[in-house]
Amino acid sequence: MGPEATSRTSDSPDEVPEPGRMLSEFRNSDLCRHIAFFYDSLDAQLAVSAAFVKHEFQRDRRVLYLYDDNGVADITVALRAAEIDVERRLADGDLRIEDAADVYLDGDFDPDSMIESLDDATAAALDAGYSGLSVAGENTWCFHTERSFDHVLDFESQFDAHAPDLPITTLCQYSLDRFDQRSIGKALW
Repeated sequence: MGPEATSRTSDSPDEVPEPGRMLSEFRNSDLCRHIAFFYDSLDAQLAVSAAFVKHEFQRDRRVLYLYDDNGVADITVALRAAEIDVERRLADGDLRIEDAADVYLDGDFDPDSMIESLDDATAAALDAGYSGLSVAGENTWCFHTERSFDHVLDFESQFDAHAPDLPITTLCQYSLDRFDQRSIGKALW
């Protein structure tokens, strides 16, 4: 379900995808390991992200949710709406919810360090008995760095090339209100 497979069933930008339908779409798709998700409302973003998280739990993945635009309380509400026992998943180590800026911008954005961190997190997930790692990341964190958006996209390409067989799936979330058309085109590319 890469960008080319994204579809809308309504012309209304305020329509929130039904969680069961989204979960079904994830189940019935051969997900690539790096998914770009473009959203036009926070409600739609949270509904799709929660469905992704639930799907990844069903694949026996450890999940890392990196937030920026949303707060932990909003993410927790969305995950509960998708029938995820958030407290149990957090306590069991299945789920981590972290501030994207703290993860990506520890000091300054360093792509090599970030790739190493993702490698380590994936290895830790495998060592703990999971089938891999899944990351749902709100990409608005990149507005808090002095680096260009091109630099951030170079990191994403570099990570894809780094370990093509690494059992990691990412849902990179892009707000259509925050990213301009040129940036969205680059992200799709």
